[in-house]
Amino acid sequence: MEVLTQDIVQALKAAVPKQDEYATVARHVKKKGVVNLGKAELFVNEMEAVPRLQGRLNTWQVITKFADEMEEIGEAIDCVTKASSLPYSAGCSL
Repeated sequence: MEVLTQDIVQALKAAVPKQDEYATVARHVKKKGVVNLGKAELFVNEMEAVPRLQGRLNTWQVITKFADEMEEIGEAIDCVTKASSLPYSAGCSL
């Protein structure tokens, strides 16, 4: 099973076609179908079929970033939790 990482989400966001690219490919598909499309145009055509693509990618970016940030601050959270349950410092160093 592949995992959607922050790097992959960033790459996908950078590859999201612009509206004019969607329009150009859609005109071509309407006239001639998908038979004569190159790989890049096929990609644009497929991406257009994904509802709310940009919003979904933004959501995945927040989700993957949150996991990374929670891992980074986990030690500090543990220290604060220990310190708050004792009358004096638990010897944690931040």
